[in-house]
Amino acid sequence: MQAYRDGDYTTALDLARQMLVLAEAAFGPEHPDTLRSVNNLAVLYQSTGRYEDAEPLFRRVLEAQERVLGPEHSDTLISANNLAAYYEATGRYEEAKPLFRRVLETRERVLGPEHSDTLMSVNNLAFLYLRTGRYGDAEVLFRRALEAQERVLGPEHSDTLVSVINLATLYEATGRYGEAEPLFRRALEASERVLGQEHPFTLSSGRSLAGLYQATGRYGDAEVLFRRALEARERVLGPEHPETIGSVHSLAGLYQATGRYGEAEPLYRRALEAFERVLGPEHPDTLGIVNNLALFYQATGRYGEAEPLFRRALEAFERALGPEHPDTLTSVNNLAALYQATGRYGEAEPLYRRALEARERVLGPEHPDTLTSVNNLAFLYHPTGRYGEAEPLFRRALEAFERALGPEHPDTLTSVNNLAGLYEATGRYEDAEPLYRRALEARERVLGPEHPDTLTSVNNLAGLYEATGRYGEAEPLYRRAKEAFERVLGSEHPVTLRSVNNLAGHYAATGRYGEAEPLYRRALEASERVLGPEHPNTLTIVNSLAALRIAQGRPAEAAAILEQGVIASGRWAGQEADSASGAGQRRAALERAGTSAAAALALAAQAPSAETADLAALVVLNRKGLAGEREAALLRLARSAETEEARRIATELLVARRNLTAAFRQVAFGDGGAAAEQIFQLATERVDGLERDLALADPTYRAPRDITAEAVTASLPPGAALIDYTLFTPYDFETRIWAEDRHVGAVVLRPGATAVFVDLGPLAEIQPAIENLGATLGMGDRGKIAGMTLHRALLAPLDAHIAGAETLFISPAGPLGLIPFDMLRTSPSDQSTLAASGPAIRLLATGRALVAKAPEVTGQGLVAFGAIDYEQAGGSTSTSADTAETLLALVERARASDVASMIQAGGQQDFAPLAHTAVEIDAIARIWREAGGDTADLYIGANAREARLTSLTTAPRALHLATHGFVKETEAAGARAALLTGIALAGANRMAETETSSASGDGVLFGYEIEPLDLARTELVVVSACETGLGRVDTTEGVYSLARGFRLAGAGAVLVTLKQIDDALTADFMADFYQAWLSTPGTTPTQALKFTKQNWAKSSDPRRSRSSTWAAFILIENRV
Repeated sequence: MQAYRDGDYTTALDLARQMLVLAEAAFGPEHPDTLRSVNNLAVLYQSTGRYEDAEPLFRRVLEAQERVLGPEHSDTLISANNLAAYYEATGRYEEAKPLFRRVLETRERVLGPEHSDTLMSVNNLAFLYLRTGRYGDAEVLFRRALEAQERVLGPEHSDTLVSVINLATLYEATGRYGEAEPLFRRALEASERVLGQEHPFTLSSGRSLAGLYQATGRYGDAEVLFRRALEARERVLGPEHPETIGSVHSLAGLYQATGRYGEAEPLYRRALEAFERVLGPEHPDTLGIVNNLALFYQATGRYGEAEPLFRRALEAFERALGPEHPDTLTSVNNLAALYQATGRYGEAEPLYRRALEARERVLGPEHPDTLTSVNNLAFLYHPTGRYGEAEPLFRRALEAFERALGPEHPDTLTSVNNLAGLYEATGRYEDAEPLYRRALEARERVLGPEHPDTLTSVNNLAGLYEATGRYGEAEPLYRRAKEAFERVLGSEHPVTLRSVNNLAGHYAATGRYGEAEPLYRRALEASERVLGPEHPNTLTIVNSLAALRIAQGRPAEAAAILEQGVIASGRWAGQEADSASGAGQRRAALERAGTSAAAALALAAQAPSAETADLAALVVLNRKGLAGEREAALLRLARSAETEEARRIATELLVARRNLTAAFRQVAFGDGGAAAEQIFQLATERVDGLERDLALADPTYRAPRDITAEAVTASLPPGAALIDYTLFTPYDFETRIWAEDRHVGAVVLRPGATAVFVDLGPLAEIQPAIENLGATLGMGDRGKIAGMTLHRALLAPLDAHIAGAETLFISPAGPLGLIPFDMLRTSPSDQSTLAASGPAIRLLATGRALVAKAPEVTGQGLVAFGAIDYEQAGGSTSTSADTAETLLALVERARASDVASMIQAGGQQDFAPLAHTAVEIDAIARIWREAGGDTADLYIGANAREARLTSLTTAPRALHLATHGFVKETEAAGARAALLTGIALAGANRMAETETSSASGDGVLFGYEIEPLDLARTELVVVSACETGLGRVDTTEGVYSLARGFRLAGAGAVLVTLKQIDDALTADFMADFYQAWLSTPGTTPTQALKFTKQNWAKSSDPRRSRSSTWAAFILIENRV
C-alpha cells in the first residue's frame, strides 16, 4: 500500500487488482489473504470516489468472514466497521449506525470496554453522532474514549491524541471555542514532542488548530500554522500528494476569508488541477474544491464563472453519491444561493426546497444542516417581500438551534440576527432591537469583541439606530466596527470597505458631507483595486458617492461619477451575459447592472441639466433592448462561426432550438401534461448550455460597444429629432427612498442641440389610454380621448424640444410599443392626428438603429406566401406554370366572393382559409415586376410550407407573409417569450398530427423559429396577419412580437399589425402600399406607409377611411 500512502492512486489500484487476482488463484475466493486483498481494493475504490465499485467488495468480505471466521472474529468486526464507515461516507447514516453499534457491543464483550479496538469503535460511533447532530450522545462517547485511553495508553499516546482532537472537534462544532483550543494545543504540542514537527499527525494537528483560529478570527495565527503544514508536506510528501493539496486548499480559504483574493485564486486553481490529475475529476475531494472555487468566484462577483462550477459539482455529486447525500445537498444549496445572489429567485426556490426536504428526511428536522436550509429559504422570502412566509421559518430555525446547540452557539446567534433583520425590514424596530442586542452581547462573550461576526452585529445595531433616527447612538458603533475591521481584516478587505461605506453614509445622512467624502473616496479607490471597477460592491460605493454629490448640490459631478458606474456596470453585465446559460440568465445578468442606470435616470429627472441629460441618453441608448441585441449577435455567430469548435456547437444549437420549439408545441397546444413539461425543461436546459458554450467558443462574440449621444445625433437626418422613451423609478437622493410607481421618461436628441431628458410622469396614469387607443385605433369618443390623453402625456411636454422637426424618430419603451402613434391627436378632429398632419413618424426598435450599419449588398427579389392551404403541406417549386395558373384561379374565386375573413388571432389551431390573400400576393407580385423588380417567388396552397421559409438560402429584398398570426397567452414559455407568437403556414391545422422531427416543419412558424433566419440583407418584412405587433411586454426589451423575431434575424424594417384585420381590405391596402413604395425610386417603406394611410383616411369609401382599417399597420425600423 506504499503507492497509496504516496498518493499514487493509479499505481495502487493496479497493484491491488493484481494482488487480488493472484490471491484468488493461489488461495481461493474465501481465504483470509484473499479477503484481505478484496478489502484493500475496496478501500482504494472508496478513497478514489468509486463508491459503486467499493460497496460490493466490502459486502463480499464481510459475508465471507462471517461464514468462515464467525460473526465475532476480529477480522469480521474490522470488515463490519469498514462497511459502516463506507455507509457513513456516502451519507447512509441509518445503515451505518447498527453496524457501528454491533462492532462496539461485540468488542466490549470479547475484548473488554477499554481495549484499544473497543475505544476506536467508541470514537467511530461518536463521530456518526456528531455528523447527525446528536452532540450530547457524541460528547459522552468522546469523553469515554479519551479518559480510557489516558488510563490505558497514557496521555501522549497517538491514539489518545486522536481522541483529544476528536473531543476538540466536537467543542468547535458546538461553538465551545474556549474548551476546544486547549485540547487542540495539547494534541499539537504532544505530537511535536513524541512524533516530531513534520510527522503527518503533527501537521494534521496544526491544521486543526489553524482551522479553529480562522473560525475565531485569529487569522495571523492561522496563517502561520497553515503555511508551516504546507511547506512541511511539500518537503516530506511532495507537491501533489493529496495531503499537500489539502494544505494548499486550506491556505486558499484563509486568504479568501481575509480578502487576499489575488493570493487565493492561484492556490484554488493549483489544488483543483492537482486533484483532477491525482484523484480524477469526479472524486468528492476534487468536487469539494470545485465548489469552493465557485464560491470564490461568487464572492468576487464573477457569477458567470461560478455557475458552471456549481453545476459541475452538483451533477457529479449526484452521480457519485446520489441525490440526497449531504455533500450533494450542499451543492444544491450553493447553486440556489448563486441564483438568489443574481436575482433568479424563481430558480433558487425549488433548489432550496429540495435541499430542505431532503435534509429533513436524511438528517432529521433539527439537524444544523437542516436548520441552515430553513434559514436559507426564509432568506429567499425576505428580499422578495414574502415576510409572512419568512418569519415562521426564521422562528423555527432559531428555536431549534436553541434546543440543539444552545442559546449562544454561533449558528443560534446567526438565527437571532436573521430574525432581527426581518423585524427591521418590516418596521418592527421595537422587536428587532432586543434581538440585535442579544446577538451582539453573546458574540462578544463567545467569539470576542473583535471577531468579524461580532462586528457584523455591531454594524447591524448601528443600522437600526440610524433607521430610527438615533444618530448619536449609531455613530460610535459604526466607528467601532470600522476600526476593528481594519485591525482584524486589514484596511482593504471588502468587509472593511463596506464598514467604511456605512460610516460615510451615516455622515452623509447627518449632513456632515466633508467627513463623508474622504471615506467614500477611500472605499471606492480600495474597492477598485481589490475587487475591480466593475464589481457590484464597487458600484454600490459609486452610487453612494454620487448621492453625496447630489446632496451637496453638485449634480454635474454626480453625473460624471454615475457615468463611470453606468459604463462599468454595463461592462460587468456584458461579461456575465457572455457566460450565462440561456435567454433568462442573460436577461438577469443585464438587469443586475441596473442600479447605476436607475440612479442616473432618477438624477436626470430630479436635477435636469445638460450633464444629467447626457447621462440619461447614455443609459437609454445602451440599455434598451440589449438582451435582444446580444441574442441577435449570438444567432449571427451561429450562422457564421469562425472556428471548428464553434461551428460544431452552432450546428447542435440549431437542432436543439428546433427540438425546443417542438417540445413547447406539445406543452402549449398539445395534451402532453407533466411529461411534456419535463421534456420542454430538458430541451430548454440543452439550448441554454449550448448558447453559453457557443458564446465562449468563438472570440468574435463580444459585448456591443457603448453608443454615445453624439454619434446618434450625428446620424440624424437634417430636420429630424429622436424621442427615445424609457421607463424608470424616481429616487429621492435625500431620503434615499425609491418611489413606488414607475415613470415614463424621454431622451430627446436633435442635430445642433444638447440632449434633453424629460420626466413625463407615472406610467399608471396613461396605461388606460394606451389600452383604449389600442382597442379602438382612434375610433369613437373613447379612441379620440385616448389619443388626446397620450399626446398630452407623451408629446406635448416635448414641444419646445421638437418644434420644427419634420421627422420624429420614436423608440417606444415597454407598453408604449403598443401605441399606434399615428393616432395621437391634439383635438377631437381627425385632421389633428399625426397621421393627417405634423411631422413624419418613424418607429425605431431602439435609438441605436440610427447608427446601425446597413449591409453592403441588399437582397434581391420578392418572396411572398399567401393563399395558404392550412390543411396540408406539400407541393413543388413556386415558379412553375402550375402555380401561376392555380393562383389565377384563386384570385378569380376571391373576387367573385363578397365574403371577407377576419384574419384569425389568439392562438387557435383551426385556421380558416383566407381567400383574399391570393389577391394580395398576386397584386404585389404584379406591382413588383412592373416596377422593374427582379424575381418574385410566390408560395401558395400546400406549397406555402414552413420549410420553404426556413430554408431560404438567399435573403430577398422583401419578404411578404399573408396569413394568420397568433399570440399565445401562457406562462409555459418561461423566459423565451418568442415562443408565444407565430404565423400559420401550410398544414397548420394538422400540427397535432405532424411528427415533431418532420424536416418540413409542423405548419406553425413560431417567433422563436424566425430568429435564426438570415435576413440581414432583407430591406423589408411584411407580416400581413392579425396582431403581429403584439406579444408579452417587457420594461427594457419592449414587446416580444413577431416584429422582434424578424428584427433579431436582421431585417431592416418590419411591417406588422396591432389589431385584427380584414383580409379583403388588407389585400387592397397592401397593393396600395407596394405601389407607393415601388413606383417612385428612392421612396422608403416608411414614406410609402404614411402616404397610403393618408390616402385611405381621405377615401370616400367608409370602409377604407375608418382609422380602425389602416391605423393597425405600423412599421418598425431596425436600421435607418
